[in-house]
Amino acid sequence: MAKTLSFDMEEFKAGLYLLDDDSTSPVGSARNMQNIFITDRGGIAPRPGTLILGNRDAASDRGRGFFVFKKSFGAIEIPMRAGGVILEAYTEQHGWFLVKEGFTNDKEFGFIYNLVNTDNDDFAYFSNRYEAYQRWSGQIANITVALAGGETSITVDSTLEEDIYYTGTVDAGATTTSIPDDAATAPWVGDQWNNFYLLITSGAQAGQVRKITDTTTNTLTVDAFAGAPADGDTFEIRTTKFRLEFGSTFIYNGIEIEVTAIPSSTELSVASAHAAPVDTAITQSPETFEGAPRGNRMDTLLGRALVGNVRSALSRDAGGALQGSNSAGSIWVSRQNDPTDFTYDAARIAGQGDLISMPYGGGDITDIAVTEDVAYVYKRGYIEAIRYSQDVNDFAIRNPLKPGAGSVNKVIIGKDDHYFVTVDKQFTSLGRVANKDVTVQTENIGLPIRRLLQQYEFNQFDGIEYRNRILFSGRSNDQVENNDTTIVWNKRTQSFEGVWNVAAHGFDVFGEELYYQESNGPNVWKMFESRKADVDNTDELPIASVWQSNFFNLLPIKGNYQTVQSLAFEGYIAANTTFTVSLFKDFEDEASVEFDFGGLDDEAFLTGSALASFLGSNPLGLVPIGTLGGIDIDGRRRFSFMVYFPFEYGQYFSLGFQSSGIDQDWEVIRASMGLKETISTIRPGIKSISNV
Repeated sequence: MAKTLSFDMEEFKAGLYLLDDDSTSPVGSARNMQNIFITDRGGIAPRPGTLILGNRDAASDRGRGFFVFKKSFGAIEIPMRAGGVILEAYTEQHGWFLVKEGFTNDKEFGFIYNLVNTDNDDFAYFSNRYEAYQRWSGQIANITVALAGGETSITVDSTLEEDIYYTGTVDAGATTTSIPDDAATAPWVGDQWNNFYLLITSGAQAGQVRKITDTTTNTLTVDAFAGAPADGDTFEIRTTKFRLEFGSTFIYNGIEIEVTAIPSSTELSVASAHAAPVDTAITQSPETFEGAPRGNRMDTLLGRALVGNVRSALSRDAGGALQGSNSAGSIWVSRQNDPTDFTYDAARIAGQGDLISMPYGGGDITDIAVTEDVAYVYKRGYIEAIRYSQDVNDFAIRNPLKPGAGSVNKVIIGKDDHYFVTVDKQFTSLGRVANKDVTVQTENIGLPIRRLLQQYEFNQFDGIEYRNRILFSGRSNDQVENNDTTIVWNKRTQSFEGVWNVAAHGFDVFGEELYYQESNGPNVWKMFESRKADVDNTDELPIASVWQSNFFNLLPIKGNYQTVQSLAFEGYIAANTTFTVSLFKDFEDEASVEFDFGGLDDEAFLTGSALASFLGSNPLGLVPIGTLGGIDIDGRRRFSFMVYFPFEYGQYFSLGFQSSGIDQDWEVIRASMGLKETISTIRPGIKSISNV
């Protein structure tokens, strides 16, 4: 009696499963998933490729910080990366350029961004624990006239933001500092445009920019122009990219320079410029705050900045006197709406900064993660929830969670939960720790791959939630210096998609696409590319993908061996693709049956030629038959094929698919083995012993 064991497209969703014995694992689960992902159809395919962002940097400095600064006005996004002693930023026009150098070598950075501040501007705030807490405005101009060196003015594309808030005409009676508007009625209210900028757009002073210091119902007071605008000259009220009150140090071409004034919409005044070609980026250097805490675990909570893992900072002793502090186990909290000021009086007043000591759990703060109005502070063996009372008292309300549970390093802030790895290498979430009285299977998300996680090291753990997947990085063993592997958990299927050879230090989203920074270099890569290759500028690197099912016990009732006589598969494949099909038996590493599908042998079949009436090149005397559909919009064809071969006797069987190369584009959505119960004449796998 013949039987067929079917693996439909739902079965592949079991993913990587290394908990139970191979022979008792779920049907369709895998014992090996390297560079494989679960498709929307529930099938398996090689992982998507990656694409380097900008030109390759050959420096050996490992990645120590990656962050995408999402500016509020104009929805500008600026990737930032740290490595070695430098901090860089990226634009499509300029590529990667230096923002600041001179940092302590190889120290990890923490980043946040915040718009709620007394300066009414948004900044990226950062620290590496060794240098002062800093912020960067992210404003970038483009040098439009080449500099030979020695010039006193730098010409740029614009010193102004694009938004125009008001357009008017100068009335008679204007002076170099008083600009009446020619509007028939009073257009403004008092102080409305203070701290904005006035741009003259016609007349002798056209292009000149000055700061507005006072506003009446129809007159603007400004810093003095070189000459008085004339009656009828037009003007605009704008904001500037750069504000010298945030610092006069700028940087371009890797060298800092002092800017003395911003006289016009296209000029920066300097004492003596250094050389630079056209299309060089120039930006305002980061502003430092020596009194702020130096820590690299950061987040924001309702207008406040929170900083942990602090190496040094100012605080107050028990008597209220200021003193230096060294406490990596405490949280510094900034004043309300001022992420640069962490001060507070001896008798703290509502709205001031704060210092929250975390004596429990021991050790340093491993991360701070904010969800809604609650900040969760993590140590290796402790988690505490903190929120501030929304009343005149402004008290910190603290709620310790389960003792003994914590995060070994950073925490992934997901859409509805936090994800992290514990000291004993459980991959879990905040929600499951908070409800720790549930069963172990529910508590530990990583239980299905427990044996794999126990081999890994996660002291550099980092990750992200992206399109219903949790990606997190680790070291495959303690002999590896930096993260060399990314593990993928599919939230939709509640299963692991195996391990990808993506050596990542940090992840972030740029332009709605996922990027990561190398753990062993400064470069940044885009993930989930449509191509099945890792593209490093002009170099295309192959992807090696392997999927091998767990072994299944197919021992028949009537026989001492099972036989497999056929394999059938369905899926999708693109031209110039070759993947290998393997059949393993009885826990052997070497395949007992193996053949390729695709490539030159099946070129006619893959292109739909009528001459190709069979599939494959008849390896080992196999007799394959199959069908192939037309080309889909993604360039792939639907295939279905079956291969018959001489009996393969065994008790445990495993299926495998693998490919290696560039643009190897295939997907398997269904598989089956044709089985026949038979009594073999082959010696059974039973050991006989003599009775002594």
